[in-house]
Amino acid sequence: MNYDFHDKFHGDYAYPTNVFIDHNMIVYRVEAAMTITQINQTIQEMLDQIDNLELSDQTFPDSFVITKLYPNPFNPVLNINFEVFKPSFVDIKIKNISGREMQNIYSGYLYAGKHEKVWYASDFPSGLYLISLVLDKQIINTSKVSLIK
Repeated sequence: MNYDFHDKFHGDYAYPTNVFIDHNMIVYRVEAAMTITQINQTIQEMLDQIDNLELSDQTFPDSFVITKLYPNPFNPVLNINFEVFKPSFVDIKIKNISGREMQNIYSGYLYAGKHEKVWYASDFPSGLYLISLVLDKQIINTSKVSLIK
């Protein structure tokens, strides 16, 4: 990957100070009065590091989905595994079988990736429950579980 900083500035020096952040979240500061050649060299070094990255075995999800609910049936602890495709505001809602919301066990912003939350249902009666994954206020995925006491 090649980058020529000269396209953005004209002349021999770049003004004002600029900041770049690489893949390791290291901040590079390009001071004013650096030559265009020095700036290009710094940027090219960062891009070379990115090009030489070896990807880990971790794969990133391509959808919003509940991947695993276990154990099912459960008593009284349920593990909820799910994937988030892009950074989103996520709610995990517990509903009874008629669709009435009983509890919201998580509400917050999550980054893309695989996540796990736990539902402690010791205060709930035996029965069928729906686990809903809600992203940006839209129900994306719902799964059924059985609480047996």
